[in-house]
Amino acid sequence: MNVFINFNEYLGGGETLLIRLFESISSEGGLVLTSKGSYIASKLQPSRVYEFPGDYSFGYLNQDEKIDFYNWMDSVLADGSHKFVTFCLRDLWLLIGYYKFKGVNELKVMHLLLHPLDHLYLSQSLVDKLRVKLLSQEGYSLIKNRQHNSAMLKRLTKVNSLIPMNLNVLQRLNRDTGANLDSSMIIPLPVIESDLNYRPIHESTKLFRIVWLGRIVDFKIPAILSMIDFVSNNAGYQYDIIGYGYEDVVNDYISFKNIPAGRVNLIGKVPHDQLDSQLSSYHVGYGMGTSVIEMVGRGLPTIVALAKPNFKQFKQPICAGFVHEQKYGNVGDDLYVNSENDCPLIADTLTRAQKTPKEIYDLDFLSINKVFNLEDNISKYFEVMNSCDAVNVLDLKLPEVGFMKRVVNKWLVRK
Repeated sequence: MNVFINFNEYLGGGETLLIRLFESISSEGGLVLTSKGSYIASKLQPSRVYEFPGDYSFGYLNQDEKIDFYNWMDSVLADGSHKFVTFCLRDLWLLIGYYKFKGVNELKVMHLLLHPLDHLYLSQSLVDKLRVKLLSQEGYSLIKNRQHNSAMLKRLTKVNSLIPMNLNVLQRLNRDTGANLDSSMIIPLPVIESDLNYRPIHESTKLFRIVWLGRIVDFKIPAILSMIDFVSNNAGYQYDIIGYGYEDVVNDYISFKNIPAGRVNLIGKVPHDQLDSQLSSYHVGYGMGTSVIEMVGRGLPTIVALAKPNFKQFKQPICAGFVHEQKYGNVGDDLYVNSENDCPLIADTLTRAQKTPKEIYDLDFLSINKVFNLEDNISKYFEVMNSCDAVNVLDLKLPEVGFMKRVVNKWLVRK
């Protein structure tokens, strides 16, 4: 039986991907393990979904709490042969911990690498985290945990069950772990199922209208502010932000820049079924991750924004170019691998969008139809699931979290 494990409530595209995968095999049966009240649970049939009601932060649990988690898994997983799919390293280690608890050695699992730093799970010390917050300096100094992660991921690489979502993720993994994962294992997120054409704006407007689509979270905020910087210095543009999260940060920055009313607007959250009509009034999209695919799929030529690993503001307004200009599967995560100096300016990219919008859109749409094709990529996932070999896990060492780090984590959760 196929078992999909995803306790993340912030993974975005990973949650949607689980739903798409599960719906593809619903007639054959399968189970989903997720967190209580999650988005995943709300979208799938209750009879096939098991919701864990407790703390799912596996690495921060003490031994008794881990055993409670294992016992819950034991109660929902019937005896028999299982193939697992995991969507973040924390949940993969939970699964390995469960197999070690059961004394079962051979595990069949396909793990999806959906973030450029997934392989560094539990590799930051408290000092590392403070450095990121206070000094915007990345660090992963917990060497033993990095080694445990690398040993496990190398083992999955050998049995062809480790799937990165794009070239940036693969390059960062290989650089940090020495896994030597081949690019043939990349499967981009299967998202696109639209047949829309380019939709020019028919209403009269003097401003070139840009729209951001996506959550407002730490690694995306520099890109959002970068476009605000550009618009504040260029009178011919309007910038609307559709999304939610740290809205106060964005509103404060708009006030700080003293931009004329109506030029930069925080729209907030828009229901998914209203996005078609909402996005029809813009000239160009701007975002990262699956949001860029959503915008191209709704008729917009789209600029790919850059995620910032250290959350620090850009020195000048830069981006990753248009969707069709990205390397295989990349969706704005270039800076986890490359330098800011290699990135194009927002100004130059917008100039191109104004000159040849339809030509750019056509290239963007051809690109996402080829790279992020729903039917093709779902099929590729199941080919891997059906062909990968089991991996031995009993000799693997689980990453560990020190007492003080666990205390701090629980205190932050309570707050």
